[in-house]
Amino acid sequence: MAEAGAELLLRLELKGRKKSHRLTAASDLRNHLVPFFGAKELARITPDDIERYVRVKRDQVALKTIRNHLNLAHSIFELGLRKNWCLTNPVKRADRPVLRATETRIKFLDQRELEQLLASDFPPDAFGKVERVLYLTAAMTGLRQGELLGLRWRDVDFPARRVRIVSPYVRGEFGDPKSTGSARSVPLAQRVSDELRLWRWGRSTTTTTTSCSRTRKPARRWTAPSSFGASSKPSSAPVCAASPSTSSATPSVPGWPPRASPCAPSSTGWDTPTARRRRSTRTTSRPAARPTW
Repeated sequence: MAEAGAELLLRLELKGRKKSHRLTAASDLRNHLVPFFGAKELARITPDDIERYVRVKRDQVALKTIRNHLNLAHSIFELGLRKNWCLTNPVKRADRPVLRATETRIKFLDQRELEQLLASDFPPDAFGKVERVLYLTAAMTGLRQGELLGLRWRDVDFPARRVRIVSPYVRGEFGDPKSTGSARSVPLAQRVSDELRLWRWGRSTTTTTTSCSRTRKPARRWTAPSSFGASSKPSSAPVCAASPSTSSATPSVPGWPPRASPCAPSSTGWDTPTARRRRSTRTTSRPAARPTW
């Protein structure tokens, strides 16, 4: 059993199975299957031995765990059939424990138990600071343990109040979701959103427009009326007038000395310093204009 199990682990790595699956299989072999069957050859293991294993383990682990062990033993015997290490698969001929619906029912905390857990005194270390937020997020989102540990700030969409499940953290590494449907987006309750904001930024207000702009506030836009004029702008807004020495604009507000405008309307347009300079250049460097017919 030990040699066949080691060969199966190599096959799992060759097939590209997840690290978590390979480590779980190695743990079941090392702690359960190999100690029970010992150095017994695969060809000498009978269905009675498989049923005896089930009876012994019923008092030690859950039925779901026993079924997982039997699935692993089934894979080992299937490999033994291909390698001619055995003639039959005794797991197929043995009776397996039946899982009832009540044994697979999800167990969860009610509202009172959750509030008692969140009100507990957590250690003042780095892990204790995140425990309360972690438990609250787990209770109000239903995420798996690896999905919770794999959450990053880029996966939390505060404006949309959604959490994206991208790469769970299992067995010391980030990986792909458990199944195709596990890559999903989960709604984020307002209470969880406030707690996450408070833990990250030290406040729970929702004045930001995006998660990356904490202190940025939306600019107040002034909408101009249909007719543009001096009376249409707010009275507190400064009126810009062109400086006579440069082309830059300087504000003119009440209390400042009045400044004469260097611009005056003429028959050909606005009489500005730039326009006068251009007219003088055309007059000195160009010939007289031809008469229009």
